[in-house]
Amino acid sequence: MSDQQQAVTIRRQAIDLLARREHSCFELSRKLITRGAEEPLVEQLMSELQREGLLSDKRFAECFVRSRYNKGYGPYRIRMELQERRVDEAIINEFLYSDEWDWLDLAIEERSKRFG
Repeated sequence: MSDQQQAVTIRRQAIDLLARREHSCFELSRKLITRGAEEPLVEQLMSELQREGLLSDKRFAECFVRSRYNKGYGPYRIRMELQERRVDEAIINEFLYSDEWDWLDLAIEERSKRFG
């Protein structure tokens, strides 16, 4: 398979994965490499997808924090999971400490669910 054909195939796989849910850049790269893509092609594709606005660690972090908050996870656990996905610390702080989340109310609610 030529480099151009492989690039098209990798791009299609990336778009399919992004159509299902948001991914961090690291997460998507890892998945594509696991599927047999060559690292230089993946790095180039990540840059293209970010330039086109199809891949965004900010958008991923926002969706991830919202999802985990709604499941009752606290800020320390969410921070750890975002760090595992290699999201930049500034992005993590931007979304974790937004006024949108009331961590104390969430903790009280989760405690009452578990312990009455």
